[in-house]
Amino acid sequence: MVFSLTSFSLWLALLTPLCNSAELLNSVKPFQNLQYVNLPTGLCNGLSASILWEVNGKEYSGLICDRDNSSHIFLQKLVSYTSNGKAIWQIVSVETLPKPKAGELLVNAGCFDKNDKSKPIIALVKDLGSQPYKIVRAWETNLIKEKFEEINSTQVVCYDPFVDEPLGR
Repeated sequence: MVFSLTSFSLWLALLTPLCNSAELLNSVKPFQNLQYVNLPTGLCNGLSASILWEVNGKEYSGLICDRDNSSHIFLQKLVSYTSNGKAIWQIVSVETLPKPKAGELLVNAGCFDKNDKSKPIIALVKDLGSQPYKIVRAWETNLIKEKFEEINSTQVVCYDPFVDEPLGR
């Protein structure tokens, strides 16, 4: 089920009754290529947004959507703004993952490629109580192709950006 609607108001009118559907809320794939201002209530148990990246004049953001039985990574593109200044996003790529195991978490801040620190990276890490995290899996956000590409986890380092650590990174 993929929608391709250009009118935000038409999309919102069509999406509202669908959001009450348990079938739609059990899957996030139907949201790929859709535009939104606010994600439907109940879609994600936990939601984490990353900083914006820009390429070719387009701004992007990554979202981590935690659900009961799975987690999802969304790549979204800033499309425009509503008349009252709220951002309208389009989900351009969705990566579905199994629910992280105990002690694991998806992070979208504080990670970088050891060879190119400018690459936007999202990683599944294991928190062993020290920094850096142990990397389980990692994805580079390819903004030209507008998709996530899994990369070798040994080339990635992740630190908790909110913990004071020596900057000998």
